[in-house]
Amino acid sequence: AAINTKIVRRSNALSGYLYGKDFEYDEATLSGKGFNGRLKGILMSIPIAIVMLAKPGSMIKKIVDKILPSAGEGPSKKDRENGYFNLRFYVTYKDGSNSIAKVTGDMDSSEEYFLSLIHPDSWNKDFIGEFTLNSEGQWIKSI
Repeated sequence: AAINTKIVRRSNALSGYLYGKDFEYDEATLSGKGFNGRLKGILMSIPIAIVMLAKPGSMIKKIVDKILPSAGEGPSKKDRENGYFNLRFYVTYKDGSNSIAKVTGDMDSSEEYFLSLIHPDSWNKDFIGEFTLNSEGQWIKSI
């Protein structure tokens, strides 16, 4: 997620600060509470650390390159259609108030689905609650 953070911040700068110069963005993965949650978080980070620390030409890098898709490759259409996503957006407004939005979908995420979420006009006080993406690509607010 670190690369996504850099991309979002750079996009804001390249757009002339469409989200504002005081815009902040970060990503994290929830792993649960207590000792088990901490342990799960540590165990989840080990494969990422191995990939990040693999030096070009090393045995680890060669193994990683055989397992992971090459740049530009991704999941098949079948895998995307059988995937899902479950996201939380924690928003702090300029006035200091906060909102949480839960966004879920019954297929793998795709940038076109999220364009409506990242546009600044979407981040207003009405964007609170739970949303689901239907198969037609429409966001449905849960009641």
